[in-house]
Amino acid sequence: MINQLPIVMTSLFNKRKRTSVTDLQNERPRIIKRLEESCIRLQRSFAEWMQGKSERLSKQGKLTLLLLFILLSSGFSLYVLAEGLWIKYTTKQAGVFQLSRIKTPLTPVKHGRKEGVGNIRDGPVLSKIEYREIHRIKLYMDSLSHSPLNSSGRSLYDSISRKRPGLMDSLRLVEHLYPSQTK
Repeated sequence: MINQLPIVMTSLFNKRKRTSVTDLQNERPRIIKRLEESCIRLQRSFAEWMQGKSERLSKQGKLTLLLLFILLSSGFSLYVLAEGLWIKYTTKQAGVFQLSRIKTPLTPVKHGRKEGVGNIRDGPVLSKIEYREIHRIKLYMDSLSHSPLNSSGRSLYDSISRKRPGLMDSLRLVEHLYPSQTK
């Protein structure tokens, strides 16, 4: 009885073999392969059955069946197309396809906004006054960034940089592009 106890205890605490993700991935292609094989088998048996039925027909009978198949399939396709396009005229339901006019704005669009709206100008995009203000802000931010680490200026610069991470890059870009608009 004592000798049997360790065997029972070890069998209770043995880890069961678990199926891993790779085992499941390997199993899936087998299922797909079986499904493909059964579909091919079904297609082959249907083709053989149709071959047996069509062997008894004369050449003119085969041509008649071909013409009938073409007429029926094209008629059904035209019916589906017409129903999708013109169902809204016969009933209150909207069709599958809807033909409508494309609405275009009456005024020309420039830079994503209508002309005469907002700050779009024919001349320079940035005036000298605006450029000076941007340059002054950049100089102020540069002075804050070069202040000592323990000062309130440096902590102000860090908080601005955290809230507006691309501000300094944008200011540098504006300073770089401004001279090109004045040429």
